[in-house]
Amino acid sequence: MKAGTSIKQLEELTSVFSLFNSTTERLTQAYSKLEDDVVRINNELDAKNEALRQKIDEVNHVRSYLENILQSMSTAVIALDLQHRVTLINRCAEHILGCTREMIISKHIAHILVFEAAQWKEIFELCVQNSNSDEKETVVVTPANEKITVGIAMSAIRNRHDQTTGYLVLFRDLRELKGLQEKVRRADRLASIGEMAARVAHEIRNPLGGIEGFASLLVRELESDTSKQQLAHYILQGAQSVNHIITNLLDYARPIHLKKELFSVREAVFDVFGNITAVKQDTPADIIMPNDSHDVQVFGDRIMIQQAIWNILVNGIDAMRSAGAPMILRVDYQTVFIRKRSLSHETLLYFEHSLNACNENIVTYAPDRNELDLSCWSSISISDGGQGISKELFEKVFFPFFTTKENGSGLGLSTVYKIVEEHNGKIGVRSEQGKGTCFTLFFPCPQEQRRVPHEH
Repeated sequence: MKAGTSIKQLEELTSVFSLFNSTTERLTQAYSKLEDDVVRINNELDAKNEALRQKIDEVNHVRSYLENILQSMSTAVIALDLQHRVTLINRCAEHILGCTREMIISKHIAHILVFEAAQWKEIFELCVQNSNSDEKETVVVTPANEKITVGIAMSAIRNRHDQTTGYLVLFRDLRELKGLQEKVRRADRLASIGEMAARVAHEIRNPLGGIEGFASLLVRELESDTSKQQLAHYILQGAQSVNHIITNLLDYARPIHLKKELFSVREAVFDVFGNITAVKQDTPADIIMPNDSHDVQVFGDRIMIQQAIWNILVNGIDAMRSAGAPMILRVDYQTVFIRKRSLSHETLLYFEHSLNACNENIVTYAPDRNELDLSCWSSISISDGGQGISKELFEKVFFPFFTTKENGSGLGLSTVYKIVEEHNGKIGVRSEQGKGTCFTLFFPCPQEQRRVPHEH
């Protein structure tokens, strides 16, 4: 019995061992297959990851390429969401607005480009109806509180289902274009004036010379008859006045050929004022200037710039005499720095309705500023205590032949404008009715003055 039981147990053990071996073999085969599957899946995953990396690289390349295009555009671009908040801005827009991306992102567009709310509403409505709006020229106020003329347009951003997901605002700074257009208009006017002046000089000066000559003879012949001699004097003075106007007209229309030199503004102003004092003895005026140690240099045509100073000083004297104001002129000169982004091709830099107006783009020192953003200028300011210029006349003061004087030719300030323009300079005007006017002439600094001082 015992032997039979042992044999049976041995057979069972053999069977179990055989089952274990076959199971182990199957598990080994399964594990081997699983390893092969893992290798295959890993290879497939590596291939897919590589393909994905390539796709990501391609997307990043395209995105970088498009970003470079966007940032390199000479047109300002601002993207908005459906709530009209800024989501994207390019460098050109930052430059025009005078602020950084961080200052603008997430802000409402109406707070970035400020003009009448109705205009924004109108632009958005047109954009919704037509997917875009035509470019519109308008004046906006930037976050830097600067008024600029821009051409602005908008397009709707749509997805593949033609649903609007945002808006794209495109705008161009038109200040340079406006300045060039004004230069062309002035050149056209000068050409017309030059042609007219040549005709006038030819047609009028010959008979005028005869009138003046005969009037001079009459004055001498009528020494014994004072009443008639006075009438002859009137004829002579009238002829001389007409001749003076023709001379001014020819001078204004004639091209300026500059003979530049480095000279002292203080000395130039003293020379001019001395000549004015000699000429206008009937209306003596005092001049207040900085102390003797203060001076600036200008590199330009001394005679031409003195002519501009003369015209402004004479205007000031006439204005104070007409207003019955104290005959005191104030002259100041200094080196200043103007932020380049505020400059354009226009010669007129600013026209303010207040004598105390402060232009943030003009500084006498550069606290925490990038020197590359500033340009150096020699400035000459001349202030009078006359009646001032009314707002209605502001835009006309530099027009040829515009004058409010009874005997004025209207070429004084036009000549100032032309001289400054020929020097690539700028003019600033501040005027307040009942208080007076201040003209400031800006000329590019001589090279040695172009270092930007910093506040101590």
